[in-house]
Amino acid sequence: MPYIQVYVLIFLATYSRFYDTAPLLFYAGLGLFQTYVAGLLNIASTAQISFPYIYWEPVVYAGLLIADATRFIASDFTIISLYALLALVVFVKYSLFMHAMITQLTKYLGIRLLRVKDKTTKKN
Repeated sequence: MPYIQVYVLIFLATYSRFYDTAPLLFYAGLGLFQTYVAGLLNIASTAQISFPYIYWEPVVYAGLLIADATRFIASDFTIISLYALLALVVFVKYSLFMHAMITQLTKYLGIRLLRVKDKTTKKN
C-alpha cells in the first residue's frame, strides 16, 4: 500500500506550482519516505510481525499538494515551509529508527560502535 501511495503522490506532485522549477525536491521527499517505509517493511518481515499499511505522512503530503495546486494556501513561503516541515518530520523519524536499529544490533552483537582511546597510553 505505501508503494502505491508513492505513485499517486508522484502524479499529484506534477500539479504543484513548484514542480516545473524543482521536481527533484519532490522526488527526494518521496524517496525519503519510501526509504523509511522500506526499512520498516524489512524489519517487519524479518521479525515476522504485522506491517502497518497506513501512514499519516502520505495523507498530509497529498493534502499539501492539493492545497498547493488549488492555491488554497496562496503564500509561497507558507506552502514551502509546510513541505519542509513534513520532510523534516520524516527525516527525524527515519533517523530515530536507524539509531534504534544500529544501537540494538551493536548491543546484541557486543560491538562498540565508537571506540574512544584512553588518554593514558601504556608505554613499554
